[in-house]
This record gives sequence, C-alpha cells and structure tokens, in this order.
Amino acid sequence: MTINGDSLHVVVALPLLCQQKIKLTSYMDYFRQTTHGTIRFCRKCNVYHLEFGNISFNFSTNDLNVFRNYINGIDAGYWTRMNRNSENTRKILLPTQLKGTNFCFHANELEELKYLLNPDMQVQGQKRVEQIDYEFSMN
Repeated sequence: MTINGDSLHVVVALPLLCQQKIKLTSYMDYFRQTTHGTIRFCRKCNVYHLEFGNISFNFSTNDLNVFRNYINGIDAGYWTRMNRNSENTRKILLPTQLKGTNFCFHANELEELKYLLNPDMQVQGQKRVEQIDYEFSMN
C-alpha cells in the first residue's frame, strides 16, 4: 500500500481471508471492535484483518501503519466543508488510484475507523476499565 499525493493506492491481494487451512479463531487476536468494524491479528499468517462496514483489508504490519497514518491525517471537517455542495450523502471522499473509485465516509464513520486503528484512542467521554475508580459488588 502506498500513498501518492492525496490518493491511496491499495493493492488487492486474493484471497481475502487467511490462506491457512486451519480453524482461524484459535489464532486470531481481537484488538478492537466497534459497531461497524473489527481489527484482529492472525498469528498463523501474520496479517492484520480490518473489516469496516462493507470493506475488508488484509495488512502487513508496515501496511497497517501506512494506512493508519493516512487515515489519522484526514481532517473530517475540512473535507465535509469542501464537499458540502456535493450530491453525495457522505461528504468525506477519499480517492484511490483505482480510476473512479473513492472511499466515502460520514464524519462519525471516519472517527470510528480512527478509533479502530489507534489502540490508545478513546471515544470522548469514555473511560477505559482501569481508569474507573469505584467499588463494584455483585449483590
């Protein structure tokens, strides 16, 4: 995966799932999950699997970092303003190098994708379990 200018060049590799003839769940480590996506790592094939909406990616560690940096650098407000008069429902249009192909997001979808890709990121107002300071009782 490379980024040229303002477009994302995604090389599609088939098959989309792990090539191993194994029960994959025993090798999968789930990193994050949201309403619309999951990111997990297969220890058997050393590939990160990102599923978001109806898009699925398989990344090496390097490709995941390139993609994360690209997505983190997108200013949702800027693109929403730039495309406010567009007929598209989703105003954040990210061009790819595949002619006529864009990834399209609402601002909240882009934020959710950023949340999936960044393990230390929190949703505003949300605390991690270790940050909650209260006594819990099952009574």
